[in-house]
Amino acid sequence: MRFHYDLTQASPVIREMPLYVAGSAGVVAGQALAIVEDDDAEGNGCVWPMVATTAADFIGVTTEAVDDGTSVQATGVSFYTKIIMNPLGVYMAEVDETNAFTNTVANATGEVITHAAFSANNIGAWTFCNGPAGNSADGNIFKVGAVTGTTALTNATGTAYDDELKASTTASTYLLLPSALGGGIAGGSHDLNTACTKMSCAEAPTGADILVLEHYINSKRFPLEPLRIENHGGKNDISAKFYSDCFFPESAYFFGLD
Repeated sequence: MRFHYDLTQASPVIREMPLYVAGSAGVVAGQALAIVEDDDAEGNGCVWPMVATTAADFIGVTTEAVDDGTSVQATGVSFYTKIIMNPLGVYMAEVDETNAFTNTVANATGEVITHAAFSANNIGAWTFCNGPAGNSADGNIFKVGAVTGTTALTNATGTAYDDELKASTTASTYLLLPSALGGGIAGGSHDLNTACTKMSCAEAPTGADILVLEHYINSKRFPLEPLRIENHGGKNDISAKFYSDCFFPESAYFFGLD
């Protein structure tokens, strides 16, 4: 994850802050951090890795890797990390492709994806088939136009939005990008991956307090541009990577500590 822009057009504000990590583990560059909750005595006055599925008490994103962190303050040894801490900062996060889910019903047109447990509110979401390599549907991209409960996602209607889609199998794996501006809607919010460095994009996010302002596609064919159904719906691009602009409304700046 990296700083993309500030809603007030401010430059990045970078500060060095004391880092607390239980067990003395460190942090990586581009990791979202939070202020330590006041019920954790050893971490008082420090920042620590944010919980990916809640995104509460957000304070900023690291600019560097730190190999160690304070775990016991009585030792008198402190570790610090530099973070970008703009209260109205927007951060671009890559989509984590390791969180793909598997289609359970083959579809001859590639326009329906079936799975046992999608979250609710997926109309307007985007899907991408990321494998496995050699699978007929690999590279399929479509915007969800209809849902069947929490078990099936269907492509938007219109001949312009299925031109390049290929048949799926029960081995096809997919990423789900919940619709932008969906933060705060039950089942429609966005989670980070466990390391808090990328967007999770699993099939059933828990609803962390992250507001995605825009999704992007990046490939040789589509060089880092916002996802638009007119340009990308029904296309096939095996090389595509995806990114999201993330804003953290549940910030310690605005609401204090949960």
